[in-house]
Amino acid sequence: MNDYVLFLSPLKRLIEDTQSEGRHLGGQIDIAPEKARLTAQYSLAPMLNTLGVPADYQPTCWLEEQGVALRTLPLPLRCEAYESFGYIDPNLLFAAPGPGMAALVVESMGSQEQREAFFSQFTRELTWGCFAMTEPEVGSDAQQIQTSAIKVDGGWLINGEKYLIGNGVIADTGVLFARTASGPLGINVFTFSPRHQHGVFAERIPINGVPGCNVSHLTFRDLFVPDSALLGQHLKPTERFARSAMVTFDSLRPCVGAIALGIARSSLDLALQQRWVTPRAAWLMKARRQLQAAMAQVRMVCERFELGENCGRDAGLTKITATRVAEQVVMAVIHHAPPAAMGEYPRLAKAWRDVKAFEYTEGTTFIHLINHGYRGA
Repeated sequence: MNDYVLFLSPLKRLIEDTQSEGRHLGGQIDIAPEKARLTAQYSLAPMLNTLGVPADYQPTCWLEEQGVALRTLPLPLRCEAYESFGYIDPNLLFAAPGPGMAALVVESMGSQEQREAFFSQFTRELTWGCFAMTEPEVGSDAQQIQTSAIKVDGGWLINGEKYLIGNGVIADTGVLFARTASGPLGINVFTFSPRHQHGVFAERIPINGVPGCNVSHLTFRDLFVPDSALLGQHLKPTERFARSAMVTFDSLRPCVGAIALGIARSSLDLALQQRWVTPRAAWLMKARRQLQAAMAQVRMVCERFELGENCGRDAGLTKITATRVAEQVVMAVIHHAPPAAMGEYPRLAKAWRDVKAFEYTEGTTFIHLINHGYRGA
């Protein structure tokens, strides 16, 4: 029996049993996003804090079944966990402590000493991370990054801006992409501490859906980072660039779709709870089949990544499918609800706000379609 089969039901039950406290905390963050670190009170915060941390640095495990300990979540189980957190409240996942996408970059590019320094933070205490790549003028096109890192005695001085950076205003640590030379091989990645280093100025960007993301505008004015902060010094420049960004985006795109599907499943359950629909209604049964099919596609792509297959193009298309299906299902619930339901049931209005946000998370539909055509050429 593989880990997926053994742990799937216990994992989803573990997460969804926290529905009451999770929705309470998520609701507080909806009202006051600046209080995102309230997620420290969440019963699963210690586990989320180590989500993405390699097994060597894990002090505890998620679950234990039949004498087998689940210390890390392989990608297929991670997407299932994301779907369950979407079902409860996506704010929990985005505002929770943990390394986030930075973990994949540090694990892929860091030396043993850098990995130890970065991941040990999460074994000691609850720590919030961020991934600072997107810029105001060039978006997430890593080859066009303008933020500069200039070599000085003992380290680097960084100047520039980053935009739409999740948890940038509350992050304790993270990774930062900056240009050390011209050309695509001049892009490098540094670890940094947004809340604890001089030269970092962070501003929260107001958003409508999933405010727990705390997307931020970061400005760097002579931010000094030591030589030890430069990741991948033991790698060739070509290896650094290849490992830094695409592996992160591609592998997590299906998980983004899974969160949206969890929101949609929650809206269907709301329709049943409020008796806006009968369990055997044709449209409800169709919606459930659509969610199941989209989730099966998400799971399949995650399994391919886990086997080491390069399926970045399919990851983008899977994310498109999942978010579209989720939006369609939430809209179907709205159409079958009473006329005033959006005003009377905040959970329904929230589902519509939140599910729309995932069109803009990890690349829009238009970007993925272009990427599909480019890679397929």
